[in-house]
Amino acid sequence: MAMKRLSMRQIRQVLRLRLEHGLATRAIARAWSVGLGTVTEYLARAREGGLGWPLPEQLDDGALEALLYPRGPDSPGPRPLPDFAAIHKELRRAGVTLLPLPSPPPPPASDKTNPRGSPLNRAGAKEGATHGHPR
Repeated sequence: MAMKRLSMRQIRQVLRLRLEHGLATRAIARAWSVGLGTVTEYLARAREGGLGWPLPEQLDDGALEALLYPRGPDSPGPRPLPDFAAIHKELRRAGVTLLPLPSPPPPPASDKTNPRGSPLNRAGAKEGATHGHPR
């Protein structure tokens, strides 16, 4: 699952706390209530982008984002919007809903086993078990 990006203001503060004040990564994560991996990733992206502290004055939020998240050569542009008119037309048809299709039932269990790995008989008891009754 993709993580939600911090705002550029928060990223600037993360960089300042680390690069200017030398704060530990865990302390920064705790201060901003974000995951340790999130802080580590932003610091790695800043290092890859050649950023130091203080950030250059001319570096606005758009330029900072471009440095931290460069588009690769195979990276497509923004996603096109769906054809809402076609979706609306399709949803007007009888029997079409937004609900997902039901998932297929699970396959039947071929050999029931207990957590310890020995087979169970039809009644669900271990084979040879006497349930406390002498044989």
